[in-house]
Amino acid sequence: MVKNPVDFTDQQIEERLDIWTALSEIFVNVEQTQEEFDQHMDMVARNVAPMGYSLDSLKNIIVNEIGPFFIRNFSVLNSSPETDFWTREQVELIMKQFRSQRNTLDGWMQRMFKKDPLKNPTVSRRWKGLQQRLIKLGVQPHTY
Repeated sequence: MVKNPVDFTDQQIEERLDIWTALSEIFVNVEQTQEEFDQHMDMVARNVAPMGYSLDSLKNIIVNEIGPFFIRNFSVLNSSPETDFWTREQVELIMKQFRSQRNTLDGWMQRMFKKDPLKNPTVSRRWKGLQQRLIKLGVQPHTY
């Protein structure tokens, strides 16, 4: 069963921060030329590949762990979307803020009505581009 980030301990958050920070880069809200897209996805792939996660695990992290929070960067209600990358400290703060809402109405609503980030065309395109690059770098589809 997928673990909800709201249930993560401080230690588990610390252990996941590097991968969360690396993958948060696909949620930066910038228009990209094909060349910029390629450079961006190449950089993310080079950062993610050595971490040892399978493609299935990475997709799970995007869909269930960081995606529901970072997808807000593409919301029309977001008046100032992030156009630079998030730092490790910013990612940690975002995830701990969500965890602090665990027993609140806001937290319950966020968990009940979370959006699949891969339904966003930009995130979906970036994930597909990232997958292709990761496969070329030898990342396995599944964990064995």
